[in-house]
Amino acid sequence: MWTESTPWEDLGGDLTADDGTAPHLAAVHDEAGPTHVFAVWAGTALMHRRLDRTWSDWQLIDIWADVRAYQALRPEDLVALTVRGSGLRERVRADGVVEVLAAQPDARLVVEFPPQHIAETVSQTDTTSQARIAGPSRLAFAVGQEAVPLTVDGVLTAMGRLPLVATPGTTGAEDTRLELPWRLLVQLPTGAHCAHHARPAVGHDGITELWHSRITHPDGADALRVRPVKALPDESALATPLGRHAATIAALGVQSADPPVTVDRLILSAFGAWFDASASWPTLDWTHRTAMGRDHYVRVLTRGALFPFGHRAAFVEVTERRFDRRTPAVAALRTTRTLIVTEPTRHYGIGDGAGRAYERAFPFQEVSVEPRQLTDLDPAVWLSGKAFWPTQSGAAVEFTLRARADREVVDFRLPMLFVDDAAVGTSHAASLDAEYAGGPRTGGRRATGHPTREIGRRIALAMKTATQPLEGAVQEVRSMSFGGTGAALAANGVGFHPRVTRMEVALPAVRQLIGSSPTVPVEFSEAFLTATGGRRPEVLLALLEPKVVDFAAAGARTGMVAAPNMAVTEISRLAGPIAGGPFPPRPQDMFAEDARLFGVISLRRIVSVITSRPQITWSDTVGAPSAKLTWSEKLTTAVEPFHPKTPTSQVFLEVLSQVVAGRPQLRTTGEVTDFTLEIPTRASALVVLTFKKVRFTGDSGANPSLTFELADARLAGKLNFVKTLAEKIPQAGRGGPRVEISALQIRATYTIAVPTLGMGVFTVQNLAIRIGLTLSLAQRPIEIDFAFATRERPFLVTVSGFGGGGYLELGVSAGESDGGLQRFVGGIEFGASVAMNFGVAEGEVHVFGGVVFVKKGSTIEITGYLRIGGSVSVLGLIRVSVELTLSLTYDVERNELHGSARLVITVDLTFWSTSVTLECHKSFKGPSLAAGPRDALTASAAARQASEDAAPRTSTVEAALGPDGSSFPWQTYCRAFAKE
Repeated sequence: MWTESTPWEDLGGDLTADDGTAPHLAAVHDEAGPTHVFAVWAGTALMHRRLDRTWSDWQLIDIWADVRAYQALRPEDLVALTVRGSGLRERVRADGVVEVLAAQPDARLVVEFPPQHIAETVSQTDTTSQARIAGPSRLAFAVGQEAVPLTVDGVLTAMGRLPLVATPGTTGAEDTRLELPWRLLVQLPTGAHCAHHARPAVGHDGITELWHSRITHPDGADALRVRPVKALPDESALATPLGRHAATIAALGVQSADPPVTVDRLILSAFGAWFDASASWPTLDWTHRTAMGRDHYVRVLTRGALFPFGHRAAFVEVTERRFDRRTPAVAALRTTRTLIVTEPTRHYGIGDGAGRAYERAFPFQEVSVEPRQLTDLDPAVWLSGKAFWPTQSGAAVEFTLRARADREVVDFRLPMLFVDDAAVGTSHAASLDAEYAGGPRTGGRRATGHPTREIGRRIALAMKTATQPLEGAVQEVRSMSFGGTGAALAANGVGFHPRVTRMEVALPAVRQLIGSSPTVPVEFSEAFLTATGGRRPEVLLALLEPKVVDFAAAGARTGMVAAPNMAVTEISRLAGPIAGGPFPPRPQDMFAEDARLFGVISLRRIVSVITSRPQITWSDTVGAPSAKLTWSEKLTTAVEPFHPKTPTSQVFLEVLSQVVAGRPQLRTTGEVTDFTLEIPTRASALVVLTFKKVRFTGDSGANPSLTFELADARLAGKLNFVKTLAEKIPQAGRGGPRVEISALQIRATYTIAVPTLGMGVFTVQNLAIRIGLTLSLAQRPIEIDFAFATRERPFLVTVSGFGGGGYLELGVSAGESDGGLQRFVGGIEFGASVAMNFGVAEGEVHVFGGVVFVKKGSTIEITGYLRIGGSVSVLGLIRVSVELTLSLTYDVERNELHGSARLVITVDLTFWSTSVTLECHKSFKGPSLAAGPRDALTASAAARQASEDAAPRTSTVEAALGPDGSSFPWQTYCRAFAKE
C-alpha cells in the first residue's frame, strides 16, 4: 500500500469531472515499479486499479454525494439556470424523473443565474463605451426531507418554496452570492424568499412574459435590507459609475452592525437584474437603480472637508442614462459632479489655550468660502485614494476666501483639496500637507511649494485677546503661503488646522536704507509657536533664508567691496530686524557663503572674529524719516590672495538714507584699508599689488565713484623675466604697468613689444609679451592673462622661402574654488611656397600645415590641418589650379575625432571656366575608457601596459564564429579544412 511519503511520478491525465459523460483518467508511477490508474466514473465515483505485471480489478475508492450540474432551460420565457447541489443525493422516481433530497443536515440546492449586471464606462461626449460583465450570481436554498424534482417546473417550484440561505454552513457548503452591481458582492438577509411563476406566464394578447424571480423580505414585503460584503479586485481602472466607491461601500457594509442597504426592488432574470438600492453612512450616501442589468441612475455623495481650512463639504456624483440629441439617438451614461460647501464659515482660536499652539501659526480668526456650490466639475483624480483637486475644464478651481484678522479683512483666491471624510483625521494631516505643497496637477505641470497669494496690507499676526492685537505684532504683509498641520479634532470632526507656512513681509527701515522696496520671506519663530504659560516671546518671525535681509544692494553702490551680506535671522516685535543667536556671532552667521571681497575672498574666512554687529538705526521723524546702517570690522586673517596688514587693516560700510526737502537721498560708503593682493598665491605670486586704501562712494541718482591709494605694483616669480626684458630692450618701453579704473573693475596691464629682428634670411616680426591683471568689483574672480603674441596678431618667422608663425594666450583666475587655468589658446603654422616662370608657362606649388590647441573651461579641442595646392598657366589662356585641404580635430570632452577633406579643382579656358569641389567628413568615436579620455591622454605607459595585460586576448576569427548557443561554428570551420 502506498503512503503520502511514497515518491510519485505523474504520468499525465485529468481527474476533473464537469459533466460525467466520460471517465477521466490519471496515472502515476511509484519507485517500487507499479503503475496506479485512477478514474472518475459518472462524475460521482473515484475508482482505482494497479498494473504490476498484470492489471488488478477496479476498486471503489470514494463516492461523492453532491448532485451533478444540470442546465434548466425553457425557451418560452427564457429560463436559463444552472442547478447543482451540496449535501444532496439523487434518486430516480418510477416515472424516470430524477429528484434530489437531503443526504446530510446542511444540504443545499444551488441555483446559478447568468451575470446580473453589466458595468459601462461613463463618457462626457462619446457615444461609445467599454463594458465589463459581472460574474454569475447564485442562490442557495436549504433542502429538507422533501424531494426536489430535477425538472424546470420542479426546480422553479422549489425555489419559491424553500428558504434562501444567506450565510455559509458549518460544512463549508455554498451560500447565496450576488454580484450586483459589478464587483460588489451582496449578502441577502436570512429567510428571504423568491417569488416567481413556475410555468410560463402568457398574457391575453399571447405574449409570454420574461421569466424573472423577485427576492422578497421574509414577511412578503418587497423592501429588504442587504449587506455589501466584498469588492472584487479591478485591474481595468475603467470609469464606471460606482468606480472606486465599490471598495468603500463594501468596507462600510462589513463594519455596519445591521444590513445597511435598503433594496426596494431586487429581481433576477436571464437578462440581468432590476435593482433599486440606497444607503446612507456618516461618510457616504449611495443610490443605485438598474434595469435588466444596466444602470440608469447612480448617485454617490462623499462627505469630507476642504484642506487646509477645514470647511465641511460634500462631493456629489450623479450618473444618468440620457438620450443624445443626434441621429441615431444613443442612451449613454453621463455624469455630473457637484461640490457643495456645507460649512461656509469657520472660526479659529488665537492659541491661548494649553495644547493649542498650532493656532498661533494661523493669524486669522474667521474664514469664509465662496462659492458654496460648484457644478460641472471634471472627473476627480484621487491622490492616494483620499483627496483630489477640484477642477473645471482642466483648470484647478480657485475658491474665494474672506479672512479676518482682528478688524482687518483680506480677500484672496486659493485652490483647495477636497478630502474624503475617512482622511480628515490628525494622522493624515502631514501627507495631505505634502500633497497640497505640490499644487494642482494641471496642463501636464505641477506647481512646487505651498500655494501663495497676495495680501498687501498691514495685519495683526498675533492676538493678545480675541479683540486686542499683541504689541508690535502688526506687520506689513505682502503675501502668504498656506498649508495645514495636525490638530485636535474640532467640533466638526476635522483633525487638521490651517497654518501660514511662509510670508513675505516688508521692513520699512531696510526699505529706506536700500532704496528699493524689498520683502523678506519669513515664518513664525519656533519660540513664538512653542511658548507656554501665556508667554508671548519678543521674537515673532524667523527668516527662512540667511541672505533675506542683506545690504548687497547698498554694497553694489560701492562696488560690493564691503557688502556685509548681513545675516539677519529674526524679526522682533519691538526691535525690528535683528541678527539672532548668541554674541559674538560666528562669521558664518553674519555672512552668507557667497559673500566675497573683490569677488574672490570669502568674508567668512578673513573676518575671523566678530566684535560688532551691523547697527540699524531708524528715525521716524514726521516729514523726514531716516535710516542708517554702520558696520566695521578688523581684518586679521590672510586668505589667498588677500593678505591684511595687522592691526590696521579693516573693512567699513556706512549706508545713510534720509529725506531732504521732501526728496529721498541715499549715500553709501565702503572702504577696505592696508592690504596686499599676491596673485595667485604668496608662494607662487606673479603679480603683487599693495593698497593703502580702496574707497567706494555711491549716491542716489549718480554713478558710484572709486578712489584708491596704491602703494606698490610689481611683477614677481616667473614673470620677473618680463621686467628684465624691458630693461634689456630700450625700445620696449618703460614706465611700469598701465592702470585702468572703472566702477566695476581695476585693470593693470604690462606690455613689452619686441622690435622686428632681421638676421640674413631669418626674420622675426610682431613679437609682443603682455601680462594683465583684472581686479573685479562685481563678484568676479581675479584674473591674470598672459599673451605671447595674439590670435589676431601672431608673431611671424621667415627663413628664405619658408615661413611660419604662432601665438599663445593663457587665462588664469585666482580664488578658492574658481582658481586655476581657465583659458589656453595656442597655435603654430609652417609652410613653403615655390613659383617658376618659363615664359610660355608658369606655375606655383605651396604647402602649409599647422596645429591649433584650444581650452576653454573643461572643453579641449586639438586641430591639425594641411593645405597642399598649386596652379599651372600656359600663355595666360589656359589655367588649372588644384587645392587640397585636410584637417583633423580631436574633441577631448566627447572623446571623438572629426576629420574632413576638401578638394577644389578649377579649370579656366579664357571664355569658359568651371570648378569642382569634393568634400568628405568623417567622425570616429574613441574607445570607452574607464578613466575617461582626458585621463587616458595623460596616463603613464606603465598604466596603459597594465590595462593591456589585463585585457583578454581572443582570436578575432574565433570571437566572430562562436560559440553560438550549443553549437561551435569555429570548430566546424577548422574541421572543414582538416578534411581537405
